[in-house]
Amino acid sequence: MHERALRPAKISHAIALFDRPVRDGTGLEFTYSITPNGVSVAAQRGSSVATAALEWIFGAGTLAFTPVGRHNGKYFEHRVSWYSASQRPGMTLGHPAESPSSPDKALGQVQSEETIFRCFNCHATGAKPGLDLSDMQPGVQCERCHGPASEHVSQPSTRNILKLTGLPAKDSIHKCAECHRMPSESAQAPPPEFSDPLSIRFAPLGLMASKCFKVGGAIKCVTCHDPHGGPRPTQTDFENKCRGCHTPASHFQSGCLNCHMRKFTPVPDLTFTDHRIRVYPAVLKN
Repeated sequence: MHERALRPAKISHAIALFDRPVRDGTGLEFTYSITPNGVSVAAQRGSSVATAALEWIFGAGTLAFTPVGRHNGKYFEHRVSWYSASQRPGMTLGHPAESPSSPDKALGQVQSEETIFRCFNCHATGAKPGLDLSDMQPGVQCERCHGPASEHVSQPSTRNILKLTGLPAKDSIHKCAECHRMPSESAQAPPPEFSDPLSIRFAPLGLMASKCFKVGGAIKCVTCHDPHGGPRPTQTDFENKCRGCHTPASHFQSGCLNCHMRKFTPVPDLTFTDHRIRVYPAVLKN
């Protein structure tokens, strides 16, 4: 799944999903056409039209596909994403609900160089600050996590790559959180609000707030998830991980995920698993 986190639009199978116009209730219409360089989008309201090229598709499709393109020399995140849960297009998360003032603005949100670097740095390998993507490899490849591999390729050994297996739990979680969402550690940044439904997206944050982490001290993201893309674990596989600490003597019962790691849908079409591993307050139990 990691290796499919980013694809050029021209070779991504996701472009086949944008095969019909997308309309909103304000008279705004998006139409898509396949070009040699990817996908061309036209945003139109009445007689006003704005066009741009969509060059990249972000996301492996587990939750969504989001196109990113360039307009007037600047990268923008397209206003329309494709959501896997509903199998339909919808507004990209984080975009304002009110209708854009013009088709030009309707194409999407223009991103700063700093922001677009963070996007590519998590979804690709070898991204560099700025707009030069010539050395970038789409998708999360081995070197994104394990460092430069030229020496390893010429002489394979665990001694000449960044080995992550033995990292302490906190360091291991922070490594995953480089891309899997941790809030800013800046002194100026407000602390995350656990009561905010959207905080469920920050899985590493939730895991480190869990009693399993605070008391046990050993649980990591890789305790349950294979970062190298093995078969997706079943619920029984996950529960067997729980049994590693919660033995039968602790009155372990099956079905623990349904009670202690609930799924929530904070916005339409996006469902996340709560990683706080908790006994839920009464207000969240129904």
